[in-house]
Amino acid sequence: MNDREFDQCRTRLSDNLEELVALLRENSEHDWADQLQLLGRGVAEPDALSLDRLMNAYNAAGSLNDLELTPARGHNIRDTDVGFVNQQLTRLRTLVWNDAKAMRRELRHR
Repeated sequence: MNDREFDQCRTRLSDNLEELVALLRENSEHDWADQLQLLGRGVAEPDALSLDRLMNAYNAAGSLNDLELTPARGHNIRDTDVGFVNQQLTRLRTLVWNDAKAMRRELRHR
C-alpha cells in the first residue's frame, strides 16, 4: 500500500466510523457511540496500537459484533426499521473493520 492508498484508507475509515457513530446515536446506543468516537480519535494519525484498540471493540462476548439494535433492547427504533438499520450497522462495522485491519497490517510492515 503506497502513501496515497493509505491516506484514502484512513479517510474511508474516518468517514465510516463517523457514520457508524451517528447511526448508533440516532438509535439510542450511546455507550457504543461514545466508545467508538473516543477510539476514532486515534484514526487521524493512526499507529498500530490505536488501530488494535479499535479492533478490540470487535472481540469477545458483548462486543460490537454482538450488538443488534432493537426496541426490545431499549433502542430508539421502529419495528419496521429494525432490518434495514441492522443491515446498515453490519455494513458499517465491516467497512470499519476491513480498513482498520488493512491499515494495521500496513503499519506493521513499514
